[in-house]
Amino acid sequence: MKSTNEFVLDMLEKNRKPLIKIITVATIGALLTVITPYVYGKLFDLAIIPNTTTNILFSLIFLWLVLSLLSNYISNMTGYMGEVLGSKMGNEAEAEAYSHFLTLPILFHKKEQKGEILQKIARGSYSLQDIISSVSDVLP
Repeated sequence: MKSTNEFVLDMLEKNRKPLIKIITVATIGALLTVITPYVYGKLFDLAIIPNTTTNILFSLIFLWLVLSLLSNYISNMTGYMGEVLGSKMGNEAEAEAYSHFLTLPILFHKKEQKGEILQKIARGSYSLQDIISSVSDVLP
């Protein structure tokens, strides 16, 4: 069986496209999150000036609202895509570990306690799923 680092790197290599998609969407969301306070600040700057037309203020309020909603939607979408990818990778890891477990010799199955090994496999796949979803939420 592969070492842990090789196994995780192989899993990441297999899922390269979804990871790139998550990073791209998260970067766009981060840019929108940065722009939103700037628009909000300009809105207050223009509101203080006495001769500012209300059309400009309403258009900035609308732009601020759209940017805020879009930024929140993209942030939630990034979290969702990370959860889906984490579940997929966790299930793949669990299936690969179970298939390796089943190919072990009968003597191994007679000596070892199968329940503990199966629990370790389930915990490991859940931990991998949790790591991937946490990284996709926190890293961007």
